[in-house]
Amino acid sequence: MSRIEGFSLGRTLLYSGADDRAVGPDHEWSNYKLAYETLLSKVAVPEQNVFRIKGELGASEAASDMHRNLENTFDDEGDSPFRSGATRHGG
Repeated sequence: MSRIEGFSLGRTLLYSGADDRAVGPDHEWSNYKLAYETLLSKVAVPEQNVFRIKGELGASEAASDMHRNLENTFDDEGDSPFRSGATRHGG
């Protein structure tokens, strides 16, 4: 399933920030593993468009990594929307 009533999942970006167990994506306790097995493996969202919290890095580094991913996605002018308090960038 790659299209839902004209909506292409090929340009969809998914951010999975709900893995609070500090385990890798293949671990039986991983929320990401559950999401992958039940949803992500069944839809046509490109792998490079899926950003997961990397719990195996530890809480602080995983949060920093996700923050960098979000900034890289939404910050196209060198001005971080997260530092400025903006909730939407460019619109």
